[in-house]
Amino acid sequence: MKRLRKQGLVALCMLSALIAGCASPSLSGLAVEVEKPVPERPVSVQAVAGKSVAEKSVSAQPVSDQSSEPGGMQQIAADFTGMLVQIKDLQPANTTLLWSDVTRSAGPFAAVLKAGLTESGYDLVISDDRDNDLAVGFFKVEDSHSSDGISGTYIISVGDRQLQRSYRLLSDGVLVANSEMTLRGTDATGIKRHLASMPTLDPSKIQTGEPKPEPELPEIDTQKQYAGVQNLAAESFANEPFTDLFNVHEEILRFDRESLEVSEQSLGLLQILATKLETDTDLVVVVGCSQVESQLENGNAELAVARAQVISKGLQKAGVPERNIFEAGCWADEVLDLRFPQHGVVLTLKREVSSS
Repeated sequence: MKRLRKQGLVALCMLSALIAGCASPSLSGLAVEVEKPVPERPVSVQAVAGKSVAEKSVSAQPVSDQSSEPGGMQQIAADFTGMLVQIKDLQPANTTLLWSDVTRSAGPFAAVLKAGLTESGYDLVISDDRDNDLAVGFFKVEDSHSSDGISGTYIISVGDRQLQRSYRLLSDGVLVANSEMTLRGTDATGIKRHLASMPTLDPSKIQTGEPKPEPELPEIDTQKQYAGVQNLAAESFANEPFTDLFNVHEEILRFDRESLEVSEQSLGLLQILATKLETDTDLVVVVGCSQVESQLENGNAELAVARAQVISKGLQKAGVPERNIFEAGCWADEVLDLRFPQHGVVLTLKREVSSS
């Protein structure tokens, strides 16, 4: 049995790799701007039951759009809107989406996305209420260049619902989907994830490259109790988070604002995940999140950590061994990353690559 491991994480590794898993990094010429330019503020990402903490300053700056392929942007926007209209509680006929003033002026992709939402039948109103369950946001992960094209991962959010997909602009100028469409924070039952308008990448064209050596990492310490925080300055950790694991299943569990109460639906999802677990090869990553303005002292940090712990205990009651659980937290006093919910938990079942 291979060792399961818990790794200390810094903010960058959590933000760029924990949720995306093996997501490919930006389409030059198909850039999506970050939803909102944010002045430099600290965003904390904490690993608990590992148990280490990192606090780094992250500047969320808009990506300059150098797009020379408006058709490509329209394809991507159409792919996402084609998924949104299938979500039961986002039916265009009875849904008005909130579009922030900053998002509206963010650049060409914002205009293309707005037009696509309108053409799909949504009403849009201008609002800066970013905590609203119908507020639209978008985000783009880093670019990855290879001899056969450029890949990028895009995330569209409506409230805590998130859609994520990677795309590749091939060297012959053809845009293709480079991954499945991932849906979080909503019931994906019955949703058609591949639309005829978006071709998928021919597997024979995927470049794999040479395998990287497995880094030496510490064993999971299931006995160590959380007793404070430790800052990690090791930048190298950002490049090696869970490199030998891939995502099997992922859910976003919602909590009410400043609440630790777990819904019956969330408890049911824990039971489902427990049935998918292979104890010899799997790790369940539990990321507690709180990215809202809080009236409590140290409220966001305490809520994020506590939510992770509550779900961890729920997983153990559902039959998941403690050694297979990695707890973590992400918090800030406003939304700094669309890949994490404002108040909830990201639950990801990861499996060793070699076991697949």
